[in-house]
Amino acid sequence: MVIIRDNSRKEKYIFRCPCCKFSQTVCCGSFFEESRLSVAEILYVTFCWAAKIPPRSAAAACDVGEKSISQWYKFLREKCSDSLIQCPNYTFGGPGVVVQIDECLVAKRKYHVGRNVPQQWVFGLYNTTSKLGHIELVDD
Repeated sequence: MVIIRDNSRKEKYIFRCPCCKFSQTVCCGSFFEESRLSVAEILYVTFCWAAKIPPRSAAAACDVGEKSISQWYKFLREKCSDSLIQCPNYTFGGPGVVVQIDECLVAKRKYHVGRNVPQQWVFGLYNTTSKLGHIELVDD
């Protein structure tokens, strides 16, 4: 496959086989494929997300709708979350290593005011030497 310039497409380029003339977009097989945004716009949105720019400001800077920005921010958070969940377990602690541990109750109503939500406990570890942490949702 070779890259050919094609101004009729939003990406401006396609892959084309010189033998059989089969062509496909450069986004085929990636998470860019299902988006209506161009690759350049997606990369700009991703940069804004990594720089922790609020969605409203990113929408103005990228010239993309705020709803699209919010959806991409959510998608990027989910991709990072999936990556962290699938990473191998790390060994915490050891001689002379300080490991901080704590638990927290999330979604507890303060002073019994507000709507009733299910309570969820979170347990966390943080290795101060290697700067690695791990959190886990626990039942009790």
